[in-house]
Amino acid sequence: MVPSAAARRDPPARPKRPSAQLPIDRISEANYSFGMDSLEQAGRDLERLEKQLRTLLEEVGKLREENESLLARQESLVAERAALVAKNEEARSRVEAMIHRLKALEQF
Repeated sequence: MVPSAAARRDPPARPKRPSAQLPIDRISEANYSFGMDSLEQAGRDLERLEKQLRTLLEEVGKLREENESLLARQESLVAERAALVAKNEEARSRVEAMIHRLKALEQF
C-alpha cells in the first residue's frame, strides 16, 4: 500500500526518554511552579527595594532640609561674629583713645 499524503507529512516519532526522567507534564508543572516562585520572589524583592528606596529618599529629604537649615544658621553666626568682632575693635579703639587722653592730662 501507498502511504497517504498526511502520513508522509507527519514528523518522525521521538525517541523515548529514560524512565528516570519526569514525564513532560511534571516537567512543565515544575518549570511553571519554579517560574511563578521566581516571579513572586522577584516581585517581593522589588517591593522590598521600593520600600527601601522610599525610606532612603525620605531620609535624603530630611538631611537636605537639615543641611540647608544648618547652612543658614552658620551664615547667621558668621555674620553675627563679624558684627561682634567689629564692635570689639571699636570698643578697643575707644578704650585706647581714653587711655591716651588720660596720659595727656597727667602730663599737665
